[in-house]
Amino acid sequence: MKKYLLFLFFLIPQMTYSQHYVNKIIPTTFGNINATNIYLFNGQYVVQGIFGNNQSCIFDISQDLSTSQHYIYDSTVFSRAPFNIIDNKIFAFSKNRFLGKGLEILNFNNKYEIISKKNIETLGDYNFPTSSINNGSFLYNSFFYLQNNVYKFGLNKISLDGQTQWTRSFETQSKYIYPWDINYSLSHHILTSYSIAYEGIFGTFARVLKVDTMGIEVWKSDTLMNVESGGAAVWMTELSDSNIFLTYKVNKFFDPEFFNLHPYPPTYIWLDKNGKKVKELVLKIDHDNEVYISELKSGKGDYFYVYGQLTIYNDDHFNDFYGFITKYANNGDTIWTHTYRHPSYNQEDYFHYINDLIEEDNGDLTVLGSIAPIGGKNEVWVFRVNSEGCFGTDSCYQFTLGDHDVIKPDAIEISCYPNPTKGIVTLTGLPVSVTYNIQIYSIGGWLMDSYKERNPSNIDLGHLDSGVYVIQISDKKITYTLKVVKQ
Repeated sequence: MKKYLLFLFFLIPQMTYSQHYVNKIIPTTFGNINATNIYLFNGQYVVQGIFGNNQSCIFDISQDLSTSQHYIYDSTVFSRAPFNIIDNKIFAFSKNRFLGKGLEILNFNNKYEIISKKNIETLGDYNFPTSSINNGSFLYNSFFYLQNNVYKFGLNKISLDGQTQWTRSFETQSKYIYPWDINYSLSHHILTSYSIAYEGIFGTFARVLKVDTMGIEVWKSDTLMNVESGGAAVWMTELSDSNIFLTYKVNKFFDPEFFNLHPYPPTYIWLDKNGKKVKELVLKIDHDNEVYISELKSGKGDYFYVYGQLTIYNDDHFNDFYGFITKYANNGDTIWTHTYRHPSYNQEDYFHYINDLIEEDNGDLTVLGSIAPIGGKNEVWVFRVNSEGCFGTDSCYQFTLGDHDVIKPDAIEISCYPNPTKGIVTLTGLPVSVTYNIQIYSIGGWLMDSYKERNPSNIDLGHLDSGVYVIQISDKKITYTLKVVKQ
């Protein structure tokens, strides 16, 4: 393995709001880098990324974000979340792309020189690393491997000198499986999230696995339904109250409540410390918008962060892409939510992603993002904002990520009669003294009528053709859905 010469650059200054709050691009004239994670190491920021070939890269960035050095490593590709920083060393979980079974642990000193490399054996004919965490004494790594043309899910425990302590496989009877996040829990266990498909069962599901430090299963979570597809990410973080929060894109394509909304929105799920589902909130995203979540991160208090990209699809076929960060209380209350773009890349059809962040001791956020035109070169984007998500100025754009309730109202059953009807249906069960939005959809999802009414007692379908219709009655807190047959 060859380490290329390092280079020293001054970052391209674009927006300097004060001594601390900055918005900058790291020069990457040497290649197209996908930078996914940022770490604090030896008083500096470390960003890792991969090229589209068989190389990886490390950026060493000064604490004020003013200068950077980069180092390129040949014939290795870092995993999605590869780094563990222990005793002034970096341990990286990676893959030699020239080998089918090329998992390895790389050990870097504080000059970013590789001082050791250990190969990791697994079952199967092919393997690939996903994520890595540590407890200060050992590394715990998640990976998948291919055996008999079926992807399997593995975990291992590696000592700091590169010796494998154990390797375990899980859900070995699955048709498809992919591990995503891995956490070291407050109870000193390992948590992993994964998407899975089972033989003979339609659809893709999400689960969380908890094992002890010997790799023995403690529990599997409830099976969570309607994952958009096998490739949909299942992000997870443990909260300060020991509950587990996870999110993935859920399939609502055939749900009448989402006829006029985005059919594949993110869902937010809370599990208790035993893996039992406590609460689920599906974001209601406008049909012309889309939310892509890059990752989650627990905060230093009773809150957590969700971040990624917000897309607004415009009628002129040019789209607006924004990076976003939302800060939530542990129960899901929104503390703040903001969008971000870089002023030098403020054109339409420029992707802006938030990939990772670090919460500083004073509450500031140091943020790693990516910017790229469609089909174009990635720019590595770093910026710092204050604890309110702002650049220390009044220009701090607040937006609504999605319409959802943190505490759901008591369940209320509403109904209508007669059903089938020749024209007018009478409503029963609706709370009074409320103005409702009423929308009527064809069974194919076309909006046929829409209006507002205070204390509606009936709905007239007389002007509509015979057929099946879906009626949505909503206020600011909840939506009721009825299916009615018009004769």
